[in-house]
Amino acid sequence: MRVNNNTDIQALAKSDTAGMSRREKAAAKAAAGVNGRKGFFAGNVGSNGNGGYAEMIEKRRKQAQKEIRKLIQDTWDGDRKIDSDIEELRNKAGELKTENKELNDTIKASEAEREALKAEYGIEDGSEEQKELELLQRASEPIPHLSMEEWDKYSEIMARGLTDYQQRSLEKYSYEADCREKLQNNQDEIEESLGTVRATKQARLEKDPMLEAQGAAEEIAKAASKDIIGMLQKEATEHINEEYEKNLEAAKKKAEKKEEEEELKAKRDEKKEELEKHIEELTEKLASNSVSDEAQKEIQELLDRLKLLDEDIKGSAVDANI
Repeated sequence: MRVNNNTDIQALAKSDTAGMSRREKAAAKAAAGVNGRKGFFAGNVGSNGNGGYAEMIEKRRKQAQKEIRKLIQDTWDGDRKIDSDIEELRNKAGELKTENKELNDTIKASEAEREALKAEYGIEDGSEEQKELELLQRASEPIPHLSMEEWDKYSEIMARGLTDYQQRSLEKYSYEADCREKLQNNQDEIEESLGTVRATKQARLEKDPMLEAQGAAEEIAKAASKDIIGMLQKEATEHINEEYEKNLEAAKKKAEKKEEEEELKAKRDEKKEELEKHIEELTEKLASNSVSDEAQKEIQELLDRLKLLDEDIKGSAVDANI
């Protein structure tokens, strides 16, 4: 059986690699046969020869191609999913940064409005009404830090009721607090997202899945080559054994034929000796002038038979040599 010396498993799709990234080129190399390796892989099996082995080898070759295509496709899909996740995290971080800028602008605008309220109501910074407002602001924090005296003062203010200025200003302050909480949550999410992106990129530098797939594809190709070489060796061994058996059978038949011919020649030689002996006896009778015409005729027939027998023996010898 003839197997073409074609080691490269065909690429999933042929395309120009110009402009491709390092990792995309690695994927293309893996699908095409890893680093342009020129070793034996029994790529295309000829149709001549043992059909059973041709089918087995072709099946093994296609199995290896299928495994490599699946390996590369799965790795590629996984890698693209990682790229998509990274892009999504970056986009989300960008959106949150934009939202935080808007929140900061909103907070600044609200602070400016609270300052405008002070001017509108004629409130001085050190006034009692302003001090009470600042206490109310501290008490509205998620975890207030007030002394017992300050808590007593807070209760007194709440029992008495807030002034219009305090009410309006405190509402804006609470809104600003909500914005600041949202801003901080956004910032935490931004740092987490970008941290994930950095960790993923670092992990890729240390362990690139596409490069690993390239090596795994190489191992699949090597294993398939080994299996196919084993099949070819087995087929060659069987072919040699078949030829040996044929030659051995032919040799046996030839030996048997030679033995038969030798037996036949021995019988003919024996017959020739008998005829020669008989002729000799008749010749002696002729010499004594005591033989009849019938005896002379018999002697002539014996001589003719002896001649024919001798020619037959010579012909058999020629056939045996042939």
